[in-house]
Amino acid sequence: MFSHQRDSFIFMVKNEESYLQDTGDPKDVLRMCNPNKVLYAVCMMTTDFYCTKVNGTRAFWEVQKIYCFLTKYPFMKLFFDLIILLLATVKKRRVTKYTQNITNDMAILS
Repeated sequence: MFSHQRDSFIFMVKNEESYLQDTGDPKDVLRMCNPNKVLYAVCMMTTDFYCTKVNGTRAFWEVQKIYCFLTKYPFMKLFFDLIILLLATVKKRRVTKYTQNITNDMAILS
Protein backbone atom coordinates (compact mmCIF):
# COMPACT_ATOMS: atom_id res chain seq x y z
CA MET A 1 0.00 0.00 0.00
CA PHE A 2 1.19 3.54 -0.57
CA SER A 3 0.63 6.55 1.63
CA HIS A 4 -1.29 9.55 0.39
CA GLN A 5 0.55 12.81 0.57
CA ARG A 6 -1.15 16.15 0.79
CA ASP A 7 -0.10 17.08 -2.75
CA SER A 8 -1.14 13.86 -4.47
CA PHE A 9 -4.55 12.67 -5.50
CA ILE A 10 -6.39 10.08 -7.54
CA PHE A 11 -9.74 10.31 -9.22
CA MET A 12 -11.70 7.96 -11.45
CA VAL A 13 -13.35 8.84 -14.75
CA LYS A 14 -15.98 6.76 -16.50
CA ASN A 15 -15.71 6.78 -20.25
CA GLU A 16 -17.83 5.41 -23.09
CA GLU A 17 -16.12 2.03 -22.80
CA SER A 18 -17.27 1.79 -19.16
CA TYR A 19 -20.88 1.38 -20.29
CA LEU A 20 -20.35 -1.21 -23.05
CA GLN A 21 -21.09 -4.91 -22.61
CA ASP A 22 -17.89 -6.84 -21.88
CA THR A 23 -17.29 -9.71 -24.32
CA GLY A 24 -13.54 -10.03 -23.88
CA ASP A 25 -11.33 -12.84 -22.68
CA PRO A 26 -11.99 -13.53 -18.95
CA LYS A 27 -8.23 -14.14 -18.44
CA ASP A 28 -7.30 -10.69 -19.75
CA VAL A 29 -5.15 -8.85 -17.16
CA LEU A 30 -6.85 -5.50 -17.73
CA ARG A 31 -10.28 -7.07 -17.37
CA MET A 32 -9.24 -8.72 -14.09
CA CYS A 33 -7.73 -5.59 -12.49
CA ASN A 34 -10.24 -3.08 -13.85
CA PRO A 35 -13.60 -4.82 -14.45
CA ASN A 36 -15.52 -1.53 -14.47
CA LYS A 37 -13.28 -0.11 -17.22
CA VAL A 38 -12.79 3.23 -15.52
CA LEU A 39 -9.87 5.55 -16.16
CA TYR A 40 -7.69 6.50 -13.21
CA ALA A 41 -6.08 9.92 -13.01
CA VAL A 42 -3.00 9.66 -10.78
CA CYS A 43 -1.80 13.19 -10.06
CA MET A 44 0.85 14.96 -8.03
CA MET A 45 1.14 18.70 -7.43
CA THR A 46 4.56 20.23 -6.95
CA THR A 47 6.17 23.63 -6.59
CA ASP A 48 8.43 24.54 -9.47
CA PHE A 49 10.43 27.54 -10.58
CA TYR A 50 10.22 29.33 -13.88
CA CYS A 51 13.21 31.39 -14.98
CA THR A 52 12.92 34.46 -17.18
CA LYS A 53 15.66 36.71 -18.47
CA VAL A 54 14.79 40.37 -19.08
CA ASN A 55 17.45 42.95 -20.00
CA GLY A 56 20.18 40.52 -18.95
CA THR A 57 18.69 39.98 -15.49
CA ARG A 58 17.38 36.61 -14.42
CA ALA A 59 14.15 36.40 -12.48
CA PHE A 60 12.74 33.27 -10.88
CA TRP A 61 9.03 32.75 -10.39
CA GLU A 62 7.52 30.16 -8.08
CA VAL A 63 4.68 28.26 -9.79
CA GLN A 64 2.49 25.28 -8.99
CA LYS A 65 2.42 22.39 -11.47
CA ILE A 66 0.39 19.21 -11.57
CA TYR A 67 1.69 16.07 -13.25
CA CYS A 68 -0.86 13.36 -14.09
CA PHE A 69 -1.07 9.93 -15.63
CA LEU A 70 -4.42 8.89 -17.07
CA THR A 71 -4.51 5.11 -17.15
CA LYS A 72 -6.73 2.06 -17.26
CA TYR A 73 -4.44 0.21 -14.85
CA PRO A 74 -5.08 0.73 -11.10
CA PHE A 75 -1.42 0.50 -10.07
CA MET A 76 -1.28 3.77 -8.13
CA LYS A 77 2.07 3.29 -6.42
CA LEU A 78 3.72 2.56 -9.78
CA PHE A 79 2.42 5.77 -11.32
CA PHE A 80 3.30 7.88 -8.26
CA ASP A 81 6.81 6.41 -8.35
CA LEU A 82 7.05 7.27 -12.06
CA ILE A 83 6.03 10.87 -11.40
CA ILE A 84 8.60 11.15 -8.58
CA LEU A 85 11.29 9.68 -10.87
CA LEU A 86 10.39 12.11 -13.66
CA LEU A 87 10.51 15.08 -11.28
CA ALA A 88 13.92 13.99 -9.95
CA THR A 89 15.25 13.63 -13.51
CA VAL A 90 13.98 17.09 -14.49
CA LYS A 91 15.48 18.60 -11.33
CA LYS A 92 18.86 16.97 -12.01
CA ARG A 93 18.92 18.22 -15.61
CA ARG A 94 17.95 21.72 -14.52
CA VAL A 95 20.69 21.87 -11.90
CA THR A 96 23.24 20.67 -14.47
CA LYS A 97 22.06 23.22 -17.05
CA TYR A 98 21.95 26.04 -14.50
CA THR A 99 25.47 25.33 -13.22
CA GLN A 100 26.75 25.22 -16.82
CA ASN A 101 25.12 28.60 -17.51
CA ILE A 102 26.65 30.09 -14.34
CA THR A 103 30.07 28.69 -15.31
CA ASN A 104 29.72 30.18 -18.81
CA ASP A 105 28.66 33.56 -17.36
CA MET A 106 31.65 33.56 -15.00
CA ALA A 107 34.01 32.70 -17.86
CA ILE A 108 32.70 35.70 -19.83
CA LEU A 109 33.23 38.05 -16.86
CA SER A 110 36.84 36.97 -16.23
